[in-house]
Amino acid sequence: MDPADTERVKQELMKKRNWTWDQADLFYTTNPTYFTSRVKRTVPSPPELLEAFEGVRAAFAECKDGETKKTFFNKETHESWTKLMKHVELGCLSDKPGVDMYGNFGMLGPVSEALLAFVLVDCGLNCVGYRCTV
Repeated sequence: MDPADTERVKQELMKKRNWTWDQADLFYTTNPTYFTSRVKRTVPSPPELLEAFEGVRAAFAECKDGETKKTFFNKETHESWTKLMKHVELGCLSDKPGVDMYGNFGMLGPVSEALLAFVLVDCGLNCVGYRCTV
């Protein structure tokens, strides 16, 4: 999530709910979905994203599916993983420098504490579905 937007939402919570910084920060930690609809999210550059995906793969490579008892990263899933990593490497999922991927959605929440909300702009790319789940 965009740090500046996260800070903006915390400041608004402090102001509208008369909270301390610690209360707003605790709310951020315990209610992440409140923030995801009010904060822009960013997808890092290909090298950063590749590193993050590799961390996920390393962490779960040996885990087994509860039903099939197969490891998550096996011969069958390797082809899908390789294709996904090629898209990541090409920058298909990353934000493009200077391109604003969000539009102003309006205000969200009760009038007394309505906060600016954002929506991902559908730029007509096939990768938008990937971006929404990353």
